[in-house]
Amino acid sequence: MTDVHSQIEHLARQRELLERALHSVPEVNFENRIPGKWSAREHLAHLARHQGIFLDRIRRILQEEKPILPSYVAEEDAHWQEWHQLRVREIEARWLEQRSAFIALLQNLSSEQFLRIGTHSTMGELTLHEWIDFFLVHEGHHLLSVLKIIRGRTV
Repeated sequence: MTDVHSQIEHLARQRELLERALHSVPEVNFENRIPGKWSAREHLAHLARHQGIFLDRIRRILQEEKPILPSYVAEEDAHWQEWHQLRVREIEARWLEQRSAFIALLQNLSSEQFLRIGTHSTMGELTLHEWIDFFLVHEGHHLLSVLKIIRGRTV
């Protein structure tokens, strides 16, 4: 199950990267933004909220037969306004708690469970392995944005 182990390691590494970023600059830097785009804090809020949504999606994939799972759009999320307004340290606490639950869930799944399928509205049918890869790429994109923004980079 090398794929599972590498995915779990990737989740742990991205957790470490986020923790370093959160403590490398003053909290005020997380209010930086590229004009017309989210602030670094808003990217973090999106990552934390999306991670919770993703955990729910994993549970649905494990319980339902090929559930249809639409693209997540923060601005269409009834809870986004709450998450959008959280302070950086509260986002961090929620994100870390969810990440621990995410890793623990994956560590307890069987090989067969990783082959279960969920249907993404634009990506089509994906195995749980593929869903996790999709999640990691999405998260990496936002983490790169956070790192650029907190350091004052606009490109």
